[in-house]
Amino acid sequence: MGAVLAGAMDIAARLVADMLTPKLAQPVAVENRPGGRGTIAVTALPQAAPEGCTLGAVALAALPSIRAGAARSGPGPRCVHMRSLRAVQPLLRG
Repeated sequence: MGAVLAGAMDIAARLVADMLTPKLAQPVAVENRPGGRGTIAVTALPQAAPEGCTLGAVALAALPSIRAGAARSGPGPRCVHMRSLRAVQPLLRG
C-alpha cells in the first residue's frame, strides 16, 4: 500500500484487513510501501507471488503521478513501467 504508517489509508486498510481475516480464514497483512506518490507500491504489486491473494491500495490523488511515471523510462522508484500497470487488475476505478 502506498501510504505511511498510521495515516488515514493505513488505518482504513488495517480495518479492512481485520474484517477480512475471519472471512478468509487466514491472516491478512498490511505492508506499507510509502514514497514516490504511490509508484513504489504499484511497482511492487506485480512482483508478488501470483497466488491471487495480494491487494494494493493507493490514493486516488496519486494516480496522475503513477501514470506520469509510467510514461518515463529509466531506473529509479519514480519510474513505473507500463508492464507493472498492466499486470494488476483494478477493483475500483474513480
